[in-house]
Amino acid sequence: MTFAAPLLLAGLALLVPVLVAFLVRRRHVMRTVPSVLLWRIASVSRARSRRIRTLTRLLALALCLVGVAALVLAAARPAGLTHGETVAIVVDVSASMEAGSFEEARSVVARMLAIRGAGDQIALIAAGPRPVRLAGPTSDGAALDEGLDRLRLVPGGADLGAAIDLASSLVAGARGARIVLVSDGGLAAGDPSWERRGVPIGERRILPSSRDNVGIVGFATRPSRDSAGDDREALVSVATSSARPRRVVVAVSANGKDLARRRVDLPARGRSELRVRLRVAARRLTATVTPADGVADAISLDDEASLTPGRSVPGRAILVTKGTEAEGPSAFFAEQALRAAGVREVVRVAPDRAVQIVRSDDVVVVLSEAPDRRADTPTLYLGTTAGALPVQIAKVLDGSAGETRLRSIETRDAVTRGVELEGVTIERAVAVDPPSGARALVDLDGGTVVSSGGAGRGSWVYIGIDPARSDLVLRVAFPVLVASALQSLGGASSVAVAPTVPASETSMREGQVTAVPLPEVSWKVPVAPAALLGILGILLLAAEGLAWRKGLVS
Repeated sequence: MTFAAPLLLAGLALLVPVLVAFLVRRRHVMRTVPSVLLWRIASVSRARSRRIRTLTRLLALALCLVGVAALVLAAARPAGLTHGETVAIVVDVSASMEAGSFEEARSVVARMLAIRGAGDQIALIAAGPRPVRLAGPTSDGAALDEGLDRLRLVPGGADLGAAIDLASSLVAGARGARIVLVSDGGLAAGDPSWERRGVPIGERRILPSSRDNVGIVGFATRPSRDSAGDDREALVSVATSSARPRRVVVAVSANGKDLARRRVDLPARGRSELRVRLRVAARRLTATVTPADGVADAISLDDEASLTPGRSVPGRAILVTKGTEAEGPSAFFAEQALRAAGVREVVRVAPDRAVQIVRSDDVVVVLSEAPDRRADTPTLYLGTTAGALPVQIAKVLDGSAGETRLRSIETRDAVTRGVELEGVTIERAVAVDPPSGARALVDLDGGTVVSSGGAGRGSWVYIGIDPARSDLVLRVAFPVLVASALQSLGGASSVAVAPTVPASETSMREGQVTAVPLPEVSWKVPVAPAALLGILGILLLAAEGLAWRKGLVS
């Protein structure tokens, strides 16, 4: 056993005066009184043998010595027995943990740290959108306490896959290596296939105290289609996790003044989208949502979102179409999304003419077939399957075969930030194999359908969701996705998108993956050893005081 403050063990010297006080008998004082008759009448005869008196006195001495020693040892903060384990504690700090779970999670971690073994090495990791190592692996109590103090909630999801990877890299190969996950069991970002990590994982699941929540999952602005001035259209998407319909108030404000305020009815565990026209120029816009039905809100991190409206000058987009496709729904939806993004001029051309007419400030948008050679300008591909492409076509995904269900989305990238694809119906999509150095941004069950890569004039974005065979074009997500892609490519876009809490956190959806079952954590003591010793010392001294008051000890 080791002590955090061993110098305080010098307090054991207090046992000497305690022992002396018991061993030194008090000198009897003789008093002369006129009569003891009254005392004899009032007195109660108690016959006690000398042996019993000695035993009682020795027992009182032992209680007092043990009590004082226990208090001194408690002040020195003893650590538990040495286990020699290396444990990585991964704490979910996503927004959904605010629903009554986070403080309990902190308490669980604090207890683990307080009763760790003297030879244990502990690492503390915060699992947010990006995992952060807060401490360790170390046995330094001060460093671990500092790491615990830095544990904070973040307005995003938890990439548990990346957090488990980081934890594994810190403890793999060490004696008794394992990972303890403290989470509310919510849907995780990233790849949660933990069985491949090579280190056993145990989960401490802490259920939220409330599942009634409303929040903003999308907030963007774009120029009004019929205005050439500063008029803008705000797009606000609100979701709820409640099992009952909810009524909320959505407000859009600038500089503390409301520009618009609407009542919105949300279906149970559903969402609603709101479009508001703004006739004011502002540097910063804020959208807020508040319950209007008297039901408490479980999470506050998703109640507000802010953005700075875009001011870039719209340019020209070259829309590459082939044959009758120019009059089809894909071209129509693509052009509408481009104009909603702020592009004032859209030129439709065939693949064989696209390269010849491209100017240096243009953005090329390609539908089903690309030109035989790539234009020297940023390019957006929408479901393209032929021509010169920066990606390899993997396969065409069929919605009826279950290949188009959403698997993951990279919400931190500029292209997909603020894009909500949950619940989108996709009948057809094109999966691709991104080249080395490219980023896979959206994965369906059948493969990657949104990717980006390149740099400068060679930058590109590939979106493999077929606009004509998906209800994506009927949602706010499609113009926002196209606008964000144009912005990322450096083309014309005055759509601004606010960073928001992911819909999976606002909706408080539960994950489907369960950690590898482990025996209970070996720290069985319900409270810290120092607290146990302190309580024991107080109880013993209290018993000694009570016995003295009752006259059981002289």
